[in-house]
Formats: sequence, structure tokens, C-alpha cells
Amino acid sequence: MGTPHAIKTRHLQIVELTKLTELFAAQSLSSPFPTPCSPLTSHYPTAWGDQHSARHKRAVLKLGLPESKGIPVSLQIGNEGALPQLETTGWLPLATELLVTQAAWQQTYCQNYHQAFRIHVSEVQITNVSYQEETEQCRQVHQRLTQQINSWLNSELFRPVRETLLSQLHPTDMIRLVFQTDDVQIRALPLHVWDWFDRYPQAELVLSQSTYCQWPQPTAPQAAKRQAPEAAKVKILAVLGDSQGLDLQRDLDLLRALPDVALTCLVEPERSQLNDALWEQSWDILFFAGHSRCTDQTQQLRLNANESLSLHDLKHGLRKATVRGLKLAIFNACDGLKLLKSLSQELVLPTTILMRHPVPDKVAQAFLKYFLNSFSQGIPLHLAVREAREQLEGLESQFPFASWLPVLWQNPSAQPITWTHLKS
Repeated sequence: MGTPHAIKTRHLQIVELTKLTELFAAQSLSSPFPTPCSPLTSHYPTAWGDQHSARHKRAVLKLGLPESKGIPVSLQIGNEGALPQLETTGWLPLATELLVTQAAWQQTYCQNYHQAFRIHVSEVQITNVSYQEETEQCRQVHQRLTQQINSWLNSELFRPVRETLLSQLHPTDMIRLVFQTDDVQIRALPLHVWDWFDRYPQAELVLSQSTYCQWPQPTAPQAAKRQAPEAAKVKILAVLGDSQGLDLQRDLDLLRALPDVALTCLVEPERSQLNDALWEQSWDILFFAGHSRCTDQTQQLRLNANESLSLHDLKHGLRKATVRGLKLAIFNACDGLKLLKSLSQELVLPTTILMRHPVPDKVAQAFLKYFLNSFSQGIPLHLAVREAREQLEGLESQFPFASWLPVLWQNPSAQPITWTHLKS
């Protein structure tokens, strides 16, 4: 994934490329982007001493229902903010063995690393196996799962689609690779370990459901309500829920240190307080930190010691906040896969960052620090997530598999987000 020096170097490159791209767009709005098959021209600023320059691209892999032959796949590739310029179809092998390994890894992880999760310990089984045995057991399943994911995505059956990705995208492109699937087991796979991402250092995995609607833009009257100086600040609603055994003050300090922020904090609020905040004001970012609670059907956020709620309980408030301009939700807590199920059903948030599995407190804090540092300096959101995820490797001697936890969930029609976009 890269050394700290390499990550820092790429961070600076991304910032510079983003600024150059935005400058070019402002100066040459009438110039069409080249099609995927056409060569890049001198209209584009260059970087890395290469004749190619960064293009903002979106590649969408949509997975259908399994058939006897395998899983049907469609691929669309195009520029961000434009219709796809290319579409092709293909197949993936059935993932039966892969999903069995994924379930085994998830069970091993949750049993062995429960001590500092932002989830109540009563929700996970506890074993008496030694830490060394736990780690070795989990690493073995980790290696097998990584190998099987690469075998699956590098299979001969999937080769035509994979070769289209390789031929139509350049390594310097900034890419959202969107996996659209309704299969909750495939969503759980750490697909970022696919070696394709090693060829594309400015690409990040994005999860989405298979069907979606064009995301509505804030209405003019709502947008007009944000007057200067408020309009020059990023409005954040931070909800600090049940914090028993957690250090949520660290999360709050990181948010307060951001530049150009108007921060409102609700500490262990009642449900009515949170609902009123969503209805009565406009927000750019919704942030939640604290414990979560799993039930058989849903993932619930613990607002305080006595009250929990699901995203379904806030459906109308979240929808109202989105119409008023909410762009990003960060759930720095919990087992996010069941939360993804709520997002799929309710279609209320354009972009969400969450954790794939239960997350240790220190890992949640480190991810937030790394992500906010990159994002607030101009890195596009999906690339800031990748940088932060890769930086978590530095914690894996103490918290194995930390870099497998962050997940970016997005409506494919939502535009890439930068800190500058939020301020404007």
C-alpha cells in the first residue's frame, strides 16, 4: 500500500492535480473531455513528468443475480458528471467458496478483537484463546480471503471486463470504482485488496446498491439561505452518542481543529433534539461517534444510555437535511454492514463513510484524523478515504486488519466532493 513517505508524496500530487483540474475547468468549460478511447491532448495540464494528466473518471460495475453460468456484470466508464462513454457486459464466477471464507474471517475477527469496539461487548462472543493464537488464526483466513478475491476478480470469465478497465483508464486518472450490488455478502468483501488498485493509486472502491435515483440538488431557496460569512464555512452537525468506555472528546477535538468550520455538537442528545436539528437547520456534514447496538434486523445508534435509533427512525429528517444541502454522513462507529442495509432501503444519504465491521476506539479516532487531514487540504473525498484507510496499516501491529474497516457508500449519481465544494 505504500510507505508513509509515498503516501505523503501522493497526497501532495492529488492536491496539486485537483487544483489544476479545477483551474482548467474554470478557464475552458467549453472544451469537451476526450472519449475513453481517444488520446489525451495538450488541453490538459500534465503531472508526474508524463504526457498524461489526471482525469476525473467513474467506472461502475453492476452485479446482477447469480445464474448457473455465474454472476452477470455490466461495466460503464465515463467522465465524472457526464453520461457514460462506454458500456460492456461480462460475467464473474459464482462466489460460493469466497463467501464462506469471508464469513469465517468475519466471525474470527469479531470474536477475537472485541475489547475496544465501539459496539457493546454483549453483542459479540468472547473466547479464551490467546492473543497470539487469535492473531495467527485471523491472519491465515485473511491471506486465504485476499487470494480468493484476487482469483475471483482476475478470473478468465471476468477477463474481458477487466481488460476494458485496464485499456480505458490511465494510472494517473482519479477514479471512483463503484460496485453496485444488492448482495449483502458481496458488500462485506474487502474488495479493495484486488491488485487492480495497485495499478491505479488514485482510484477508490465505492459501494452502492443496484438501483438508484438521480440525486436531487438543493433547491434555490434553500441554497440562498446560506449567507456570508456562514456560506464560507462548512456546517457540521456532530452527534456524540453513548460514550461509555470511549474517548469521544478526541473526535470532537479533531472536528474543532478543521479550517472554516461552523460546528454544532449534540452530546448524548434525546431523539427529539437530533430530529429538530435535522429539520430546523442546514448542514453539510453529519457526524456520529459513539456506541452502536446490533439487533437481528438493524444497526442502531446509541444516542445515550437509554435511547437507540436506526436510520429508518430519522428517515424524514435526513431527507429534509439532504434537500437543504447535506452532502456527507460519517458514522465513526458501529458495524456498518447493517447500517448499509438501512441506507439501501431508505435512499436518504448521497455519500456515507462507515465501518465494515466493529471498530476499535483508537482505530476510529486515527481514521478520522487521517481522513480529515487529507480531505480538508483539497483531496477529493474518495481519495481521502483511500489515503486514510492505507495509513491505518501503521496500527495493524496493535489492531490487526484496521485498514479493512473503512467503507465508502455512495449514490452513483452523486458528484465527487471536495472541501472547497462544501464551503461554496
